[in-house]
Amino acid sequence: MKLARIKNGIVSDIIDFGTESIPTWSSNWIDATDLEMGMVDDGHGNYSHPVIPDPSPEMILSAKKYIDNYAGKTRIKYITDAPGQDLTYKQKAEEAEKYVTAVYPSDLTGYPFIQAEINAYGKTKEQAADDILTKRDQWLSVGAQIEEVRLQTKQQIDNAVSNSEIKTICETAVTNFDAI
Repeated sequence: MKLARIKNGIVSDIIDFGTESIPTWSSNWIDATDLEMGMVDDGHGNYSHPVIPDPSPEMILSAKKYIDNYAGKTRIKYITDAPGQDLTYKQKAEEAEKYVTAVYPSDLTGYPFIQAEINAYGKTKEQAADDILTKRDQWLSVGAQIEEVRLQTKQQIDNAVSNSEIKTICETAVTNFDAI
């Protein structure tokens, strides 16, 4: 005879006594003829295997975090990841826009980043401002591609019907990120 011990509504132990006599210590165990380890009581003495959602919430969360991290890894191929660098890029672009809009004034007062480009690279003031804007525009194109892959992938993860589909979606996303 097989007996099962139930802990917190879950079959936690099963012992097959065969033809031996049942020990007295097992008086609170139940008949385990149709039970398996891990089965769950529905509250009415009916036991079944627990339903594990597929895709699991943990898989969805983990996949989205992985995609966010991989998008960050892809961005790093194109930008400098250092404290304050994003603000520097933004300030340089704003300054160059202002400078070009003012039709390249000869006085560089108020344009310290353009002056820095001139000093560092020996560029003309026009080249410095135009190069800053070209680099910004290149980044905007690449950054938008990365963001598109990131957002589409997270949407696909939300719509996935299985953990294996999520894995395939993530693999495809990595290929797409690496192609940028």
